[in-house]
Amino acid sequence: MADVLFRVDASTVIGVGHVMRCKALAEALVERGVGAVFVVAHPAEVVHRLLHGTGFDVLVLPARVVAGSVEDAACVGAIARERAVRALVLDGYQFTPDYMVQLRASGPLAVLDDMATQPALPCDLIINSAPHAFDLPYATLTQGADTALGPAFSLIRKEIRDQIARGSVCLSQRSSVLVTFGGSDPLALTLPLVRGLLPVLPPQVVVDVLVGPAVAGVAQLMADLQALGAGARLRTYHAPPQLAPIMARAGLAITAGGGTVGELVALGVPVVVAVVVDNQEGAASAEGDNPAIDMRQPGSVTCLVHAAGRLWADAPARDAMARAGQAVVDGQGALRVADKVLQLRVD
Repeated sequence: MADVLFRVDASTVIGVGHVMRCKALAEALVERGVGAVFVVAHPAEVVHRLLHGTGFDVLVLPARVVAGSVEDAACVGAIARERAVRALVLDGYQFTPDYMVQLRASGPLAVLDDMATQPALPCDLIINSAPHAFDLPYATLTQGADTALGPAFSLIRKEIRDQIARGSVCLSQRSSVLVTFGGSDPLALTLPLVRGLLPVLPPQVVVDVLVGPAVAGVAQLMADLQALGAGARLRTYHAPPQLAPIMARAGLAITAGGGTVGELVALGVPVVVAVVVDNQEGAASAEGDNPAIDMRQPGSVTCLVHAAGRLWADAPARDAMARAGQAVVDGQGALRVADKVLQLRVD
């Protein structure tokens, strides 16, 4: 069966979230018997690291091609036609309506969108798993496109889905707190958050720190974390090959807004979320009333530490958050989106 083509980028500047959610969808397509090919802009080192071992083809556009340009769309369209792909998936803020029109000429087009800020979205399927997606004006931005909106369509990676299927340790028996600020930690919150968190938590609680693959100055960060002198209370990981076991054993997580939140919620982990980039602000107001998540603006690390300390001391509240989260995000959203992509047809 023909592949689905993904046009997406990742870097220390734009982060890794776009690639990670496309990876989740690609994995679900494979489970439906369909292959995937990723087309990325130069340089592509971060993307290669993120997709290592997946078996997906990764094609890199020529270095001269500007991401989101007419030449970009022409190159991607040529690849799509050469491979006779079944559909195309687009994820990134650099892609304009004109780009989408050009790409759509090569096959059905699905677009992952976060904020509905484009003046138009000429595509065949809109994907936005945020709780506020239903409030965005997609009906006026498209011409009859299908939609996959809301947390039921959260793009959860297969590794997380497999962990959910294995079951999890009861929340009351989990004795670790997870700290992770995404693939790049753009506000460098990891070190000050851990420094403030350790004295607040009971001495028997372990802090697991996940440092993403695109974090700048990672060697210095890891050294600074070890210099805190926390010993066995602190476990640090830099882009480990398996994230699910570390995430699933957490009784609480502090993280940045993004795809990681959905994965933690699906695993039954209560979450304190810091809004760290502009594209998360739209979700913040909607998430604020979500009982599964404690949403915080990161104006002060002290605020995040206080929220985490308060929640750790309130086991019933954390248990209620975990149950509420899993009622909203069941982990099967990528399979639902894959089915919608495979239903797309050329007019």
